[in-house]
Amino acid sequence: GNLNVTISGLTIANGRHRGADAMALGANGFGGGILNDSAGTLSITDSILSGNAAIGGDGQASGSGANGGIGNGGGIYNRSTGTVTITNSTLSGNSATGGNNNPDIGVVNVFGGEGNGGGVYNNGAATKINNTLVFSNSATGDGGGIYNIGAGSVLTVTASLIQMNTAGDGGGGIHNRDAVAVISNTLVYSNSALFGGGIWSNGGTSRVTVDGNSRITANVASS
Repeated sequence: GNLNVTISGLTIANGRHRGADAMALGANGFGGGILNDSAGTLSITDSILSGNAAIGGDGQASGSGANGGIGNGGGIYNRSTGTVTITNSTLSGNSATGGNNNPDIGVVNVFGGEGNGGGVYNNGAATKINNTLVFSNSATGDGGGIYNIGAGSVLTVTASLIQMNTAGDGGGGIHNRDAVAVISNTLVYSNSALFGGGIWSNGGTSRVTVDGNSRITANVASS
């Protein structure tokens, strides 16, 4: 059944979920710190998630079909129809990294997996972030700080700071893809990515709303 869980005053640090290596395709790694796969509610208050990692497994065969697995949600992976609420907390130094291709023969990241959502990965669910610092998280793919994807996904960020997160592809601070994001009274500052240093939104059903009390400034897109 649905679970309702409250976490308060807790530090979750240096967690790691790494997908298994495989000959053809490395397994995926989800939720280095927390994986919420319930239709219930997870409330996180006055807590720290730091240094957690989601890592895709390596593809080990020598042929070109051996791909690395996906690593999504270094700090938190929220999926299904669950709701995660994060209040008065810090997500820092979390990472999402895709697995390598053919590491045994030195061919690295040729067919490597993606790593998305260094701090938070929200997939078909609701994530609410209030008065929280999302700082210095990283993803080798999209969404260094936060990755919000898919039909039914709603991301709400209020009175928060999203700073110095990095993505190897799009959305250093936030990547919104075919989803809804609502940002209010929030500073998105000094994030970096290949595309959309602060916020990158793509997909035909994407919608991002930023209120007049928010600022998106000093972010860098290198492409």
